[in-house]
Amino acid sequence: MARRGERTRDFRPAPEGEERPQRLGGLWELKPSTAHGRQATIVLDTTGFACRRLADELAGELADYVELKRPHPTGVYTYRRGLRELCAFVDRRAGEEAAGCSLALAEPDVSSYIREWMLALPEQFAEGSSRPYFLAADVMALIRFRAKHPERVLAPAVQRLTTTAVPLRSGATRELEEFTRAEKRQLVRAAWTDIRGLQRRLERGRELVAAGADPREAGWLDPANLAFGLAEGLVSPADVWAALPTVSAWPPELMEIFTVADVKYAPSMSRYLLTIALVSLLYPRNIDLQSFRVLLVAATGHAPEEVAYLTEDDVEFVPGGVRLRLVKRRASKIRYREFKAMGESVEVMHPDRAGLNTGEILRTLIEVTGSARSRSTVKKPYLFIRGSIIPRTHNSHRRGELSLRPFEPVGRGGGLDEWTERTGVEVAGKMDIRRLRKSTKVEKVIAFRGAVSDAADDHTEQVFWGHYAHGTTLRVMAGHAVTRAQKDWLERVLVGPVVLDAEAVDRLGESEVLDGIGLSAEQAGEILQGELDMGVSSCRDPYDSPYSPAGELCAVAPLRCLECRNAFVLPSNLPQLLLFSQHLEGLAARLTPQVFHQAWGQSRTNLRAVLADISPADLDRARQQIADQDLRLQLPLSSFVEFDA
Repeated sequence: MARRGERTRDFRPAPEGEERPQRLGGLWELKPSTAHGRQATIVLDTTGFACRRLADELAGELADYVELKRPHPTGVYTYRRGLRELCAFVDRRAGEEAAGCSLALAEPDVSSYIREWMLALPEQFAEGSSRPYFLAADVMALIRFRAKHPERVLAPAVQRLTTTAVPLRSGATRELEEFTRAEKRQLVRAAWTDIRGLQRRLERGRELVAAGADPREAGWLDPANLAFGLAEGLVSPADVWAALPTVSAWPPELMEIFTVADVKYAPSMSRYLLTIALVSLLYPRNIDLQSFRVLLVAATGHAPEEVAYLTEDDVEFVPGGVRLRLVKRRASKIRYREFKAMGESVEVMHPDRAGLNTGEILRTLIEVTGSARSRSTVKKPYLFIRGSIIPRTHNSHRRGELSLRPFEPVGRGGGLDEWTERTGVEVAGKMDIRRLRKSTKVEKVIAFRGAVSDAADDHTEQVFWGHYAHGTTLRVMAGHAVTRAQKDWLERVLVGPVVLDAEAVDRLGESEVLDGIGLSAEQAGEILQGELDMGVSSCRDPYDSPYSPAGELCAVAPLRCLECRNAFVLPSNLPQLLLFSQHLEGLAARLTPQVFHQAWGQSRTNLRAVLADISPADLDRARQQIADQDLRLQLPLSSFVEFDA
């Protein structure tokens, strides 16, 4: 097994028919692909830099990195920007020495320019931005990537640079506030309105297909024939482009397709836009699926990636609801959640709260994407699948073909910003799907009264504290914490014995009285017979004491009986209560106020409250009983020894 520092890069050969990165006279063509197979061509031009040798070295590393690691095109754009920024800085700082700059040469010292560039990056961005860190980190990643190659050389100073951390902070976390309840309702209403429009559009497409025939035999100017040919796979969009005459020869029925499909007409792209409109009548567009994404995030409270990658195998409709298999790729977690609809509300079987009918949303999604999934060549296509046309400008042999691809949450023409503009939704601040998830988190925190273990059930508590425990969520949790503390202290202050007068003792066998004071008939009988007499009071259950482990005899009776919720004071206990009151007053005279109140303050407060509710006549009879029978306070001997000491 290779040791640390001995690993080399394992370049795998490119698949047959795949183009490798090309270098054409300082023009580097990089061809990264998305996880769904969509390829992008990114051109990196190094011919304009005075430090051409340094630029080509970094460009070569980037080309190898794209070939080996297969990063997303978005990440490659960031690498390219960092490379350009560094080379432009070196051109300005190195002057005439720029042409000789190289990662492999000791002179001129490129490492010093790299350090200066990294330290100067924050000045170009807003305070707290994370862009400087990521640009510097990407360039350092390319240099470290080069250091692992056994045949490529790094100057000693540059080599030392690879062992140090990027001297920049990753930027302050930008906290996103949740949508207000009014904004969330607006989003949900707009999403359903948009989905109803999509259903009407697809219904119009089905009507055209039902009325159409093969356009190669029945004619190319009838929109029904074109829709039939595209739906049945008899012709491709490229065939339609080639067969259609000029726009001046189109019948009105063909021009109406733009209005029906809500596609803006442009004379210079008439054929291409017509096929887009026809495909929009057959399959959902990317922007149409944003409505389902919004609804499912609002309904389930789970991450957008979890709902966007659902397949038919992940959805199981159960009586009254739906059970989902949710995969969170970033955390490598699979969770099963069941959402049960009851009337207009939604009861969630797992501790997730949903304000929408998840089953209805998924049934509608399965219905509108059924045709696209049936034509997809993927074994298990996602529920979020859309139809599109590969444009003729695409650098691929597939241009002009119908493409049934998974939903892409971001991108020109189908992102969330375009969706809000199309639906007319107006929200305060940035339109971000994460704000909708945070709204659900706030509702969950409110529902579970600030319990983090319940609110953070779909990720770790550390993630919850870092991403959700601020703003409204934090205020709600703080409010519940204060309320719980106040309730705890109030219970401590107000808890005490139950006082029964003579009338209540006479009715102690009645079920209504027993229910009111929480006693069973057996316990009431034992109290009346004196079997549960603990000295200054009777006890509901001496083996269920809040001061001792469950099942063990109370270890603090009768010293703490007046602070216990299990205590019952009967008229027969009055002589002992009066003697105990005299004993406490004697302790108050001997002990310091701090010591007395800490040990006996609550007992004296509760005892005074008990005696205040007893009539003067009953108190007089109890005092007379003490005198006539020469009664003494029934406390353990150790208590007197401790007090006297």
